[in-house]
This record gives sequence, C-alpha cells and structure tokens, in this order.
Amino acid sequence: MRRLTIRFTVRSVHRQHHDANGVQLSTLISVKTGGCPEDCGYCPQAARYHTGVDNQEILSLDEVVFRGNRGKGSGRFAILYGRCLAWPQAARHG
Repeated sequence: MRRLTIRFTVRSVHRQHHDANGVQLSTLISVKTGGCPEDCGYCPQAARYHTGVDNQEILSLDEVVFRGNRGKGSGRFAILYGRCLAWPQAARHG
C-alpha cells in the first residue's frame, strides 16, 4: 500500500472515532524535579547538571492524587506524570 493511501486510511478511521476539530487537553504533573541521585545518561534531572531550576522533593501520593483529580475536574482527558523507577520512595507508590 502506498504511503498516501495508508495516511488517508488512518485519517479516515481516526475521524470515525474522534472529532476532527477537537483538541485533547492533558495535565502534566512533575512528581519530582531535579536533584535525581541516578545518572541514566539521558535525563537532565540528574544532580550533576546545574540547570538553575530549584530542586523539588518527590510529591506525596496524596498530593499526586489531589492534583490529578483537580486536572480531571477541569475537563482534562489525560493526567500525565513522570518518575524514575530507580527512586525507591517513588516505586513504593506504584
């Protein structure tokens, strides 16, 4: 199948299930910012980088749930959050 035909087919299927003029709103929650003790080699959050951004301790599970519910109540479609699995305190909260 040629690329343009594939694109047309994918677009047609997508429009059958989604508003072509709609916009998805999402909320991004930063669970922890900066000062990560791990250095995975690709993330600028590692403590060895000096970015000028203040470090933020990891949020409690209650705070993450509160912020997620607040975003959901504002009509957000998705609540996105990030964490490093290497942080034992983050991994406990699943």
